This record gives sequence, C-alpha cells and structure tokens, in this order.
Amino acid sequence: MRALRILIGIIAGLTLGLIGAVLALKISSGQIVGSSPEELRQDLDLLAETIEQVHPAPYTYVSREEMARKRAALEAQLTGSLDRVEFFRLVAPLVAALGDGHTSIAPPSEAYNASAWLGDGVFPLELQFEGERALVRRAPVGTDVPQGAEILRLNDRPFGEWLLAPLSLISGERLAWRRAYLTGKLPLYWWLAHGELDELRLDLRTSSGEAITRELDSAYVLGTLGL
Repeated sequence: MRALRILIGIIAGLTLGLIGAVLALKISSGQIVGSSPEELRQDLDLLAETIEQVHPAPYTYVSREEMARKRAALEAQLTGSLDRVEFFRLVAPLVAALGDGHTSIAPPSEAYNASAWLGDGVFPLELQFEGERALVRRAPVGTDVPQGAEILRLNDRPFGEWLLAPLSLISGERLAWRRAYLTGKLPLYWWLAHGELDELRLDLRTSSGEAITRELDSAYVLGTLGL
C-alpha cells in the first residue's frame, strides 16, 4: 500500500459569473509515514493529469512551460523518502503557482493537530494584516503582547521573511487574499512551513509608536488564545 495517496474531489463552482472546476486535493494519512521517490513521482503524475483533465483553464496565470519547469525542479528534490508533511511542503507551492484560489492541496491537518495536542510549539499569536504590516490581533492568555502591535522582527529576522514560506503553501490569485486566508489558519500553516519553534523573540512597535521586545514560549496548545 502506498504511503502517500492523493485523493481528488471535484466540485463544480460558480465564481464571479464563471463556472469552473474546484479541485480539492488531499494527502491521505495512511498507516505508513514515508513514500519512495518513485511513488511520489506517480502522485505528481496523477496530480498533473487531473488538473489537465478537469480544470477548464489551468494556465490562465502561468504558462504551461513555466509549470513544467517548476515540476521538474520539484522532481529533482525527490531523492529520498518523504512523509506527508514534507511532501505537502513541496507540492502545495507547485499547485499554488497556478494562481487559482479554487485549486489547492488540502493540508495534512491531522498531523498538526496531533503535534499541537502533544504540546509541541505552535505559533501563539493571532494576526491581522494591513497591507504589508502584520498586527497582533490576539495573544495567549497571560502574555504581555499588546493588541494592535506591529511585528517587526522574529528571532532577529524580518517578520515578512518568515511569512513567505506559509504564504507559498496557499493558493490564490492575489497576495491580499492569501494573507487574509492565512489570518485564520496561521498556526497550522506556520507549523507546516517552519516546524516547531521553541522560543520566539518578537520586536514590536505598539500602536502608540513605542518599540518593545517580548519573548514567548511557542508551546501553547489549542485553546490558549484569549478568544
């Protein structure tokens, strides 16, 4: 039995007056944690064939040639066995490169949920975006992170650079839409993109303009946000 299997569901949708196919592609959990490079290439073949057969206009925002180059670059990385999360990290940006918010890979959220409930670190803040600025909307109970503060740096690295990886996993025609989607799914996509961070050192600018620094433990299980 293959460790990774792509299950494909197709839903006809009506969007902005245009009928299109919505592809929901999910990496199944299975019982085996890894899959060989050959099996993963077979999954990619299935993915490409399905998009070609079902999507009414897959190359509206990117050329067929560019997608072929991206796929070849991905296949070059398949040199060993990968688990579900590792495979998702590679395949989701490929599908997102189509630039179609209705064609995406469903994340392996069961792996994230298991990790979070076991106490592994997750990104502990809920954010909102104003253009390029990432603002704290809510923080875990008991932390001293002010609401509305802008996150400038995380662990001495510009916060915008940290966001590039999770945003690359999300499909959408516009960056603003992908940011908006990320606001409700940030702990999940952060974990999928970056794994666990034990400690977070945040450089912030408050709504009054004050520069402050806060250090947080990332090991907040689900339900600790002050909702």
